[in-house]
Amino acid sequence: MIYKIPNPFRYKIQLWEIPIENKHPSGTEEIKKIFGKNKVVPKHLEQLFYETIVYYPELKDTYIIVIENKFYGIQHTLRSYPPLLSLLNKRKDRVIPIVINTNKNTPIPFYSLSREEQKGILAHEMAHALDYTKRSATELLGLSYMFCFSKDFIQRLEKNTNNVAISRGFENDILKFRNHAKENSTSSYKYYEKIIYEANKINTLKTLRFSVLHTINTALGFLVAFEEMIVLIYIKKIHKQN
Repeated sequence: MIYKIPNPFRYKIQLWEIPIENKHPSGTEEIKKIFGKNKVVPKHLEQLFYETIVYYPELKDTYIIVIENKFYGIQHTLRSYPPLLSLLNKRKDRVIPIVINTNKNTPIPFYSLSREEQKGILAHEMAHALDYTKRSATELLGLSYMFCFSKDFIQRLEKNTNNVAISRGFENDILKFRNHAKENSTSSYKYYEKIIYEANKINTLKTLRFSVLHTINTALGFLVAFEEMIVLIYIKKIHKQN
């Protein structure tokens, strides 16, 4: 299913189906031999990372860098960002960052999650990364714009992203993370989850308040992301030299 969004950037939301043939190896080292090209992952996360990315064969050669950093005032547990600083590069040379928020004040710290919950949220972010690889530079700019200013866009994008991860076999892992989030997160995070997953009718004033706060929060997040991506491009250069 494709949702066309009328905006200057011609962005659309699409559900990326799993390839018909999805045979994959087992065992971290075997997977790493095939998927390890253009990947920079902390050693202690390699098993989790490669056991997840093996279900996204389209990302085999995609440049992905996983880093850990403290985000202050931002509630995200884990987040992938569009490769905005490498848009002028060829698609195969774009850097897609996946950033783990290690701030202990985060409502749902990544390392407090079970392995299944970690895999569920990582599979969701890899579905975002897959979406980024399918987009032109113009569409990626449109995505960033719409993500900042359209609640309806976020709702549809996140639902489709979840559906991609579910189609790759991560339904139980995603549900476990969702249940954990509902039970342990702050009221604002729960409200965000309600908008994304349930799409119920919500009080207009609350929705407006959420939209304004989300726009500010997202804008701040992208400012931090730009700093992160500059670091990632530097990491990429060092990684290629080695």
